[in-house]
Amino acid sequence: TLSSSSAASDVYKRQQLPTGKDLEVAIPKALTDGMTVRLRGQGYSSPTGGETGDAMLTIKIRPHERFTVEGRDLRVRIPLPLADAVLGGPVLVPTLDGSAEIGIPPMTSSGRVFRLRSKGLPGKEQPGDLYAVIDVTLPTGPDPELTALMRSRRKG
Repeated sequence: TLSSSSAASDVYKRQQLPTGKDLEVAIPKALTDGMTVRLRGQGYSSPTGGETGDAMLTIKIRPHERFTVEGRDLRVRIPLPLADAVLGGPVLVPTLDGSAEIGIPPMTSSGRVFRLRSKGLPGKEQPGDLYAVIDVTLPTGPDPELTALMRSRRKG
């Protein structure tokens, strides 16, 4: 089992095989959940004296606390304060290798999706994309000015 962030780079994982062997296994970054890695000659010995079999490891990627994996693409939810949703402006989006800034246009609604090309999981030919999904957030406490504004907009 790998973490989502480990799936983004070559990783070495110590693995104990059913044969009792303990190996350091190189897991290439282009693998996805459910794929298998063949370890030639690391399986059980042949009962008839033939060659030793291969061990097959199935890759399982643990969910990430921030990103959702969809094949090679990643999805991340971005909380956006109401004022920023109304007025627009720059927002930092977390990526696997840091963060990237995107421009939020004025009057952005919850659920709007912004695509960051090639910021998803690496692939054999090209990396996936990162999709930032906007979640507009309201103030946590009472806000008399906002309440008054909304009442005047409801009437008008």
